[in-house]
Amino acid sequence: MGRRQCREADLQRKSVRTESGAFRRRRHRLSPAPGHRRAARALVYWNAADQSVTMQAPERKARLAFGSTTATVNGREVALSAPLRRAGGQVFAPLRFFAEAFGVAVAWDEAGKTAALTQAKPFVKAYDGGTLWLNRGTGDLYWAKDEQSPVLGIGRVDADFQGELTIRSSGFSGGQAVITIVDKYGGPPAHYDAYEAFIRDRTVFAQKKASYDRRFDHNVTVLPVEDGAGGWLFRTVLTDGRTATVYDETGKIAEEYDLTKLAGAEDSYSLLSIGGDYLLVRPNRTGLLTLIDLKDRSVTALAGKLLTGKDLDYALHNQVPYPGDELSFAADMGHGQLDFFYDSPLGGPYAHDRLSYFRPSYAEEQAALPKPRTVREQAAGCAPETVKAVDMQDADQLYLPLIGADPDDRAAIAKVCGMLKKFASNGVREDIPKVPDDQFFHGMSIVFAGGDGAILYETQGPMLVYGGTGGKNSLVLRDGAAVHDFEALKKLPYMDIAPNPLRFGQSAHLRGDDGDTAKNGKLAVHWTPMTGAAGSGSLTVYEGTTTYGRYDVSFPMPAYGKAEDGTLRPIAPGKGYFSLVPYTGGAPFYAEVQPAESAFLSVNGVPAADPALMPFASEGRVYVPVRAVASLSGQPVQWDPATRAVLIRTKPSEAKRGAGMRLWIDGKPAAAELQPVLRGGTAYVPVRAVTAAFGLPVAWNADSRSVNVTVPPVNAAAKAAGKA
Repeated sequence: MGRRQCREADLQRKSVRTESGAFRRRRHRLSPAPGHRRAARALVYWNAADQSVTMQAPERKARLAFGSTTATVNGREVALSAPLRRAGGQVFAPLRFFAEAFGVAVAWDEAGKTAALTQAKPFVKAYDGGTLWLNRGTGDLYWAKDEQSPVLGIGRVDADFQGELTIRSSGFSGGQAVITIVDKYGGPPAHYDAYEAFIRDRTVFAQKKASYDRRFDHNVTVLPVEDGAGGWLFRTVLTDGRTATVYDETGKIAEEYDLTKLAGAEDSYSLLSIGGDYLLVRPNRTGLLTLIDLKDRSVTALAGKLLTGKDLDYALHNQVPYPGDELSFAADMGHGQLDFFYDSPLGGPYAHDRLSYFRPSYAEEQAALPKPRTVREQAAGCAPETVKAVDMQDADQLYLPLIGADPDDRAAIAKVCGMLKKFASNGVREDIPKVPDDQFFHGMSIVFAGGDGAILYETQGPMLVYGGTGGKNSLVLRDGAAVHDFEALKKLPYMDIAPNPLRFGQSAHLRGDDGDTAKNGKLAVHWTPMTGAAGSGSLTVYEGTTTYGRYDVSFPMPAYGKAEDGTLRPIAPGKGYFSLVPYTGGAPFYAEVQPAESAFLSVNGVPAADPALMPFASEGRVYVPVRAVASLSGQPVQWDPATRAVLIRTKPSEAKRGAGMRLWIDGKPAAAELQPVLRGGTAYVPVRAVTAAFGLPVAWNADSRSVNVTVPPVNAAAKAAGKA
């Protein structure tokens, strides 16, 4: 859920949303017809660097190099009838190779000039957090993280599949997931066997099978639990239709529920949601969504509480295509309020609705809640001092928030309060089309310091609507000036870097606003090369702070960036983009980084600020000033005019005058290739002398034209700034 995607009721929500609410994940299914055989459809990866194609499927891996007449299959070299060919921007391989490499039967249709490929082993394939394969004959499961990762066997499901299969997973996270396989067969009415496999450490840890007739709803498999430190723990849930088992993060059983005992009837139950003190189940026989309240042990068929008239009659008596209601869980709103989506099978202008049920077990707590303020009361008390935040959103596009504590936002917040005052004085009640509950949010959310809030959105007219749902008796405002102010407040996060192109070592001016709401936020600038460019991926090139998301800083563009593991890695010249961490909105800034005009010195990846520390290149060698060596090493370096020698841990009496300038280390003359030079009255030594004399690692990066010296952490920052 986006940072600003909310509804009126969500403003006071404090408890956890379950999988069917905010934690619902997108799933992709593959549903071959019963008995149908299809190719396993290998993962294909083209490596532009070495001009090769790698193809992977369960128990099969093949690699073909462009121009070669041989390939490797599972490490064994095989001959190709013809090499790879490129045509129309695509790479082609001999068809016969696929038949031999992947156990595929090939049938050629001469009339239609087409080839039909049939996989010998009948696999079902799905994409979710990677790629999944199921061998429907053996129940073996396989998984690959991406096209470049190996295909791993992750265990076997104990099953005897009979019909049409669908497969999906809860998404691999931390090495674990729940894979659900549904086998639909028989009928009408159809029968469903739901197999759930709990995967830990890339292997089947536990599994269960549930069976249903006529009606099947996917069971919840993830239970989010607050960890007490502002974060979440995701526990795993498996059910066989009669019991539900909750596994903690270590794989131990944390809770087990006897659904038949709790619901009071022998049946097979779909488990649609699980909370801290309730379960939502659907009995297979009645199909009526049922609340099991663990707080007072009550059992409630929700259709009788939420539906009326023909909709209730349909839920209680309809049998085609299956019995029951069309209620689905939306969210736990806190304080005993559960919200549900309802899609009426009878149609009508308000067929899709969001309904709330208030649990009687929370009656006392609900009675103690503060009474919601009216629009007039909110408008009367609205001021920059009483507004905590104002957020605006159009689907996945988040605009810059307004923060009540930020003095720069007070004028804009005053305009928001002006809209509320117009609603209070000029708003009228009208019936307007209802906003679908499954639609992304488009509008403005206002959060007051007292904890309540309001939702405004724009619709055709043009006009503004108070509340996030629309529908009957909505409060609307037809005011052109208010609509104009509403649109003017939509400001996108932005970033600007100048100059562009930017040279290594050159000062970059970075300014922008990332939408962060913290007064003192973290600013981490990342550089990521474009696809195909050399380099080390996304690297941190600057760190600082933001003020309510705003930043205006300057920094020299380094030739090295910090990787996730903390190591310094070189940045290759070329095109790429800058982005921020944490990243809350806006688009990356595309730029180009070019080699420096002349060599420059970096200390631990940070360009030196003092011009006097700049190196130079001559006759294939790079030299750094003696002053820089002394500053970085913290060791004494002396110039002796009598002997024209640079002395490092050497007394003048130990040095002897020779031809030209000399470098003396520990009382001995250095090798000829380490001899210093005099330029503009400043003595320079080759970069190799830095390591030879002081043990400081030094590297010359010809691509960026930088000399990087690695210095121990103590005083490294000061040395990098040229202040030592």
